[in-house]
Order: sequence, then C-alpha cells, then structure tokens
Amino acid sequence: MIVKKFLSVLTALAFIAGAGNYISTVQTGTVSLTASATAYKEGTYGSLSYRNYGDHIEIRGCDNEVTEVVIPAEIDGLPVISIGFEAFMSCSSLKKITLPDGVTSIGAWAFSDCSSLTEITIPESVAKIGVDAFSGTPWLENKKKEDPLVIVNNIVIDGTDCSGDVIIPDGVTSIGEFAFDGCSSLQNITLPDSLTSIGGSAFYYCSSLAEITLPDSVTNIGAYAFYSCSKLTVIKIPDGVTSIGNSTFGDCSRLTEIMIPDSVTSVGDYAFSGCSGLTEITIPGVKSIGNYAFSGCSGLAEITIPGVTSIGKSAFNDCSSLTEITILDRDCKIFDDSRTLYHGAVIVGYTVSTARAYARKYGYTFRALDTPICGDVDEDGKISAVDASFTLAEYAELSSGGEGTFTEAQIQAADINEDGMTDARDASLILGYYAYLSGGGSDVGILRWASAG
Repeated sequence: MIVKKFLSVLTALAFIAGAGNYISTVQTGTVSLTASATAYKEGTYGSLSYRNYGDHIEIRGCDNEVTEVVIPAEIDGLPVISIGFEAFMSCSSLKKITLPDGVTSIGAWAFSDCSSLTEITIPESVAKIGVDAFSGTPWLENKKKEDPLVIVNNIVIDGTDCSGDVIIPDGVTSIGEFAFDGCSSLQNITLPDSLTSIGGSAFYYCSSLAEITLPDSVTNIGAYAFYSCSKLTVIKIPDGVTSIGNSTFGDCSRLTEIMIPDSVTSVGDYAFSGCSGLTEITIPGVKSIGNYAFSGCSGLAEITIPGVTSIGKSAFNDCSSLTEITILDRDCKIFDDSRTLYHGAVIVGYTVSTARAYARKYGYTFRALDTPICGDVDEDGKISAVDASFTLAEYAELSSGGEGTFTEAQIQAADINEDGMTDARDASLILGYYAYLSGGGSDVGILRWASAG
C-alpha cells in the first residue's frame, strides 16, 4: 500500500518536475503555481461524518464501533455523491454497508482494511472507484474466490490473482488503478471494444505479460500503466489517445516497436525510460517530450521530432546507440543541460535555431538542413565583423600550410566571391557588407550587394 500511495503522489505532483531552464530563442517567462481548494463545511449525520460542498455531500467516515451503515441519499437537502479518500479505512467493526443511488465515486482506500466487511451494496450510479478501495476486506477476498477477475459496474477493480490468458468481457469500460499490479502470472490479455480507460499502474510489474492489443475505443492510458512489463515487445497506441503519461512504458526492456498516432501530443516524464530494446520510434504529432522520457533507450539509433516544441531534462540521456536526432522546430525549447540529448549523436536542424544554439553551447556536432547564410561564418544568424575576423583567421591558417578548421557549411558561407577559396578578399567583402548594414543599408543579401558594387 505504501508503494501505491507513493506512486499516486508522484503522479499527482509530476507537473512540478518540468521546471527548469531551457535553450530558447525567446525569453522564457516565469511560471507560477497556485493552489486552490473548494470550500466545505464539516458535519455529522448519526454515526457518519461528512463534508458539505454547497451542492453535494461527500462521506468522510464513521464511528469505529459501528457494525452496519446505511448511507442516506441526501444530507442537509443535498445529494450524497461520493465516498471520500480513506473514508472508512480500518473500520474493523464494520460488517455491512449500503450506498444509495446517486453515489458516483468511491475514493482510494475508502474501505481498505475493514477486516470484518463482508457485505457491500454498490449502486449502478458508481462510475469511478479509486485504488485499493476494498483491499483487505473479506468482501473482496470472497469475490476473488468466485472469480479472480473482479468487476464492479463495468470497472475491473482487481485481477491480481489472474494467470495465463485473460479475456476482459464485453461491456467493461475501465481497468482501475493497480488492477493487475504485480500479476506476474498474467501472460496475455484480451480487451473489449467497450474499453475507454486504462488506469494508472493498471499492469504495473506484470513481468510475464507478452501481448496486449489496445482497442481503438481507448482514449486514456494512465501513468505507470505498463511499467516494467519486461516481456512486452510490441504495442500500438489507439488514435484517440492524446498523451502518454509519466513512466507509462518505463523499463519495458523488450519493447522493440511502438506505434504512436498523430493524436498524441505529449510524452510524459520517464515514459519510455529504460526501454533498451526500442530501436526506432516515430512521434509525428508530439509537441512536448518530458524529463528523462527516452533516457536509457540504449538501442535507439535515430529519431526525428518534427513538431516538438519542448524537450525536457535528460530526455535522451544515455541513448548510447543514438547517432542522429533531428529537431525541425526552429524555436524548440531544449532543457539547458549538456545531458538533455545524447552527446554521441549528431544534432540535425536549421542554421538559425535553438538546436544549433544548444549544439554550439555543449560541443555537439551539428548538421544544417538549410543552406548557410552567405557571410554568416559563425552561424549566429547575422553578418558581423566577427564573421570577417573568422574568415581572415581561416585564410591565415590555410596560407601557413594548415588544414583549416571550417566545416563545409562555413566554407560555403565564407566564399563570397564564389572562387572556391577562403581568402582575404572574402573577409573584406564580409566586413564591407557589415559596414553597409551598420550605416543603415537595406539587407539585400551580401551576394547581391557585392555584385552591385
């Protein structure tokens, strides 16, 4: 239980972890985090304690000596719609409880460790059941003896005793958080077309799970959902899914292929961290890549991220086979740390871009996708006296018998008179054009200016 609570807290607070500095062509504004709470009044109703939120009631607990509870449909003239987090936890005397029609949610650990609870009436109105809501109760143990796959109101709440091949029946809409947590005997599972949601940590540490097909009806996959499913090799994300949560496929070491649709716009922190068998991945619609998202993907050879606008801390760190990473967004925010990308990889992007700025700052090899700006020898996006100085220094190096230090792109940018050489004449033209611009001249391009002169 402690591990589950810890993971739940991690998931809830994960949004804070992205804070940090980024390489950006525009100044990044400050981010402020605010917290708000819905006002409520505490109250009691017989043996029950509750919270009145003004438009509904949430049950918060009862006297520990009570053996039977019937929760009313209304309190203070307001509908009772939820059983709160840990509301009846460890009420060891409670044997029977009846929930009224109208209750829509049962919070995490709501009846956990109610060691005498054998009878629960759950209305059809309940659509959400939190993690381990009934763990440690005789009621749940009896249900598991009847069928190891425990389903309440089309929600799979427990499958930890399942083994081999499991078929989830038609009509099930949700697999609850931690439903198959640590189910090491689960090998294959068939999901129905009615399924829309896979809860956080649903298949956490299902170390024997080798095959699973996600139906197109699934629109939500929770954090840690398939964490450390070490035998899982292939998975296809349905078109309706818009995000891959934190650590969703973390440490799936045999995962070699994953198909991500255009609908997915964000990849969370550690989403594929430790997926050492992953050799290629295409993320056509992704805009944001979280911290450590692909860290330790030692088999990943190259990746193109066409629309990504933000890359988090250590996103590709320790991707030891990565030879090339292509960043197409010129203003992509790249976390300002040398380990955000793998240092052995060539960064491919545009001459004037954050990708180029990042490569220069941390000594990465950079390859430009566009034609270098003629005269912009230092590749900073403008022509200045520095470019003339660089060109003259290169000419001096070559004149003394040296091999020169310019890249192919720099050679092309420096050869203003297009005679195939880098020399003092080129440096003079660059300096002359810089003086022309500094004097208020129109930026017509150095080649056009030189030919007119």
